[in-house]
Amino acid sequence: MSSCPVQVELYAPTPRPQDHPFLVRQELAALNYYGLRSGDAFLELECGDAGFLDAVARQLGAEGTAVGLEPDVHHLERGRRRIQPLHPDMALLAADPARSGLEDGLFDCCYHRLALHRAPNPLALVREARRVTRRGGMVAVSAVDARWMSAYPASPAMEFAVDEAGPVLEGRGVDMEIGRKLLDLLDEAGLSGLDVQVFSVSTRELGAANWIDVFMDPWLQALPHQQAAFIGERMLDELSAQRTVATAGVFMACGGASTTAPRRPRPPPATGGRGSALQCVKSVQYWSFCVACSERSYL
Repeated sequence: MSSCPVQVELYAPTPRPQDHPFLVRQELAALNYYGLRSGDAFLELECGDAGFLDAVARQLGAEGTAVGLEPDVHHLERGRRRIQPLHPDMALLAADPARSGLEDGLFDCCYHRLALHRAPNPLALVREARRVTRRGGMVAVSAVDARWMSAYPASPAMEFAVDEAGPVLEGRGVDMEIGRKLLDLLDEAGLSGLDVQVFSVSTRELGAANWIDVFMDPWLQALPHQQAAFIGERMLDELSAQRTVATAGVFMACGGASTTAPRRPRPPPATGGRGSALQCVKSVQYWSFCVACSERSYL
């Protein structure tokens, strides 16, 4: 377990509900428990506009390395404009997270958060994370699970969205029940020392609008536009009611490092560590978004 305190204050505001301080706090606490420490080299796959990576970079400190891969160039450019003036050494790179092009064993920790349900090949993504992680480092993945979502009193709009959009998402290969499968996925990818945590996130912590954006967006995006707008408004009204609480379970699994076994000592700068990882990352030539993501289908 890391001795570093969990830091959740972001350097810059982020418009993404996925980077709400409550979620960031829960995920950083889990990463710290699994062994993230100051000075580590950290890679986030599908980092969006780097809101979470921003918080991680602050925890890693001046000796750490924070790198983000993101296939969507619009998210990437927004992240660069917002984050890099404050983190001049942070590398944000356009690449397919399942085919990064990075060298083997560059990072102490590799993390993919809250988007595994839409990955065309989740196993390939986790294997890529394992490949770029040092022996003795850790790979962590977080995901939601539809069967761990509920509202009380029940939300008819929420139930309608799940029932109507479920077959559409299934036809697109989107797995909204992947959370419970994370341990099997990490095991199949060849990781060891597996562990999983599940934490609850409710409308009380995020607010109804943010909760819907984080957990119900896949279903709403799968509905016809006008119907999605109508159902979304109804859902917001229902979940904003004073006595209504909606909850979702976030599964967070880790493999490749034990919380009790000693970590492998970090190599000297000539062969590893911050300088080596950052130099290797910046030397890679990345293909364009269109080529890297030609086989991906985003909601």
